[in-house]
Amino acid sequence: MSGGGGRGRGGRPVLWSATTALVLAAALTPLAAPRAAARPAVRPAARFAARPAADSEAAVRREPSPGAAAVAEYWTAARMAAATAEDVGGKDLPLPRSPAPSAVSPSVAGIPSAYPNGRPSIGVLFFRGRDLRAHFCTAFVVASRTRNLVMTAAHCGPGSSQAFVPGYRIHGRTPAPYGIWPVLRSFTDRRFRRTGGGTDFDYAFAKVARSAAGRQVEDLTHGNTLTVTPAFANRRVGVTGYPRASAAPLNRPVTCWAPTRRLGARRQMVFLCDGYYGGTSGSPWLIGYRAGTNTGRVIGLIGGVGGGGPNAWTSYSPMFDKNTLRLYAFAVAH
Repeated sequence: MSGGGGRGRGGRPVLWSATTALVLAAALTPLAAPRAAARPAVRPAARFAARPAADSEAAVRREPSPGAAAVAEYWTAARMAAATAEDVGGKDLPLPRSPAPSAVSPSVAGIPSAYPNGRPSIGVLFFRGRDLRAHFCTAFVVASRTRNLVMTAAHCGPGSSQAFVPGYRIHGRTPAPYGIWPVLRSFTDRRFRRTGGGTDFDYAFAKVARSAAGRQVEDLTHGNTLTVTPAFANRRVGVTGYPRASAAPLNRPVTCWAPTRRLGARRQMVFLCDGYYGGTSGSPWLIGYRAGTNTGRVIGLIGGVGGGGPNAWTSYSPMFDKNTLRLYAFAVAH
């Protein structure tokens, strides 16, 4: 996976090609469809990880790579700083501001703004695009028994020399404080499309290589627990992502906590908070924050219709359901 999501932010289309088509085989008990109910039960992926479904298909991409060491060496501080977000477009439209409240549209009045804040398990997925230039989008570590799984939006990628950099610091003395983790394989749902109902499957997983010392990425950063989205309406969801450097305050990742609601009649959610410019596709939507590990339960990510939203203050996410868990189970097993 990699590279800038097209968040309404849609930049040019980047699709995940499948070099190997694999059909998942065992049965999974169907889960009830999410409802906009108050505080429904939360179901973590761990309960279903060993039960991939018979009717789910995964598109698997083995990353063309000169080797993990070469990929890690390729991503110098200068190359990472020069990477651009593909998902610009509408996502770079700023929230209208006015000193006179009456001059602000009711649809944007009261929308909060994201503040500079990052988490070790959330970072940047870098890659070389078809234009041979460096690109990026946001990605994050998902807790798994293999301890080497990351997640982002399906429209982020593909490309060559893909690598995940958790806790990335664009201007820090150490831009990759938790290391550079080359991508080995990526997994998407074959039903994903950039338009229509296929945007409900705008999520993807990737496995990353071990470090030179033999450690897995989750050993250093901890992981967020993949969870069935409990409802369209959630009272408090935290979203952390990496906007393009020229838009981000202090060139740092941003975070915002706000409620969610349903996106019209679609099986997707809406999150209103300003500051999610190009580069934030793939940003995790967290509930149940755990201060001890600086992680939470992930119930969505920036993606879906239009690549994740029409502007910097409106973000979308597909619902995580049994299909998401089936793909997760397949990625863990392969």
